[in-house]
Amino acid sequence: MRRVGQLVTVAAATVTVSCTAGTPPAATPNGRPPAASSVAHVAAPASCPVTQPLPDASPPAHLHAINNFTYYLHGWYGNAALWVGMPIHGVLPAGRPYGTPWAGKEWPTKFPWWPVISGKLTITAHRLDGPGAGFHSPVAGLSSIGKARFIPSGLVWPAPGCWQVTGTISSHSLTFVTWVKTVPSQGRSAAGSLPRISGRERHSLGVP
Repeated sequence: MRRVGQLVTVAAATVTVSCTAGTPPAATPNGRPPAASSVAHVAAPASCPVTQPLPDASPPAHLHAINNFTYYLHGWYGNAALWVGMPIHGVLPAGRPYGTPWAGKEWPTKFPWWPVISGKLTITAHRLDGPGAGFHSPVAGLSSIGKARFIPSGLVWPAPGCWQVTGTISSHSLTFVTWVKTVPSQGRSAAGSLPRISGRERHSLGVP
């Protein structure tokens, strides 16, 4: 069993710092970039048909799935094979941690999957609004927090924009569309520690 905030780290995932549209955001007075949670205040453009959470739906009870698992996910979307938390306002943050070079060609997002059935998870994605070659996704083995069992992954984007993501397990797939926005981040790896949302973050996002 792993304690809250600890996940299996995928060795292939690399931590990256990013900038939006190629320009680093302004530094705060202490020299650190703005908090990654600022992405929650950005809505996806109307041109990107982001997937919305299913109303009044949640994963099967036996999964003991954790809503608000990290600050940018709230609400659920899933089927008989897989469930995922939905990005707030349809926006997924992607970025390198503070202290690494701004320039980079990849921007990872930590992302958990909740499997209803057993099997090996594979993840693919393609960009809907422009070139998107180079996406890849390291996937960890089944992990746990208390009774909750999930699969940590890293979604490694070659560019921000509108993306369609598909997770497949035992020939069953779940697909959703999200807007990927590059932001400063302080995570250690794309599939590493996935912090649960804090009370302060929940309040700032208007999440119950």
